[in-house]
Amino acid sequence: MTPKWPGLRGHPVLFCDVDGVLHHNQSGTFCWLPEFHSILDACPWLDVVLSTNWRTGSRAFLLQQLDMSRAETSHLAERVRDVTGPELSGRYKRHDEIVAFARSRGVHRFVALDDAPFPPTCEWVFRTNPDEGIGGDRCREALEFIQRLLAPA
Repeated sequence: MTPKWPGLRGHPVLFCDVDGVLHHNQSGTFCWLPEFHSILDACPWLDVVLSTNWRTGSRAFLLQQLDMSRAETSHLAERVRDVTGPELSGRYKRHDEIVAFARSRGVHRFVALDDAPFPPTCEWVFRTNPDEGIGGDRCREALEFIQRLLAPA
């Protein structure tokens, strides 16, 4: 567990990137937060680990950026449990970073929302176009992907 983060609870985990997923690549606008919040509301059994270059910010800063510090969205804040470790190098560095985190924490049920390169055979990543993120139909598709792979029976 990273200091000041609550740590995992044994729930399925969504590893979530920020740039290219929650907003247009590198724009910093967080324009798809309503879609992200709707995914979390539809999957109350899902916890979040941030797998993003934004991970170096404090928990309070990141929750503010994710618009989870307001009364209407604060119920989502407890679901953001941790951030992945240091950035790795290599062709599939985000994939490797997530796998290393999952192994070190005993996480067996997880998916990722990301626009970074992943191995073509990776079945647990929902790839986004960095210009579209989870906006529009991609939100519904991401939700269906998460529910298909992780929803309780």
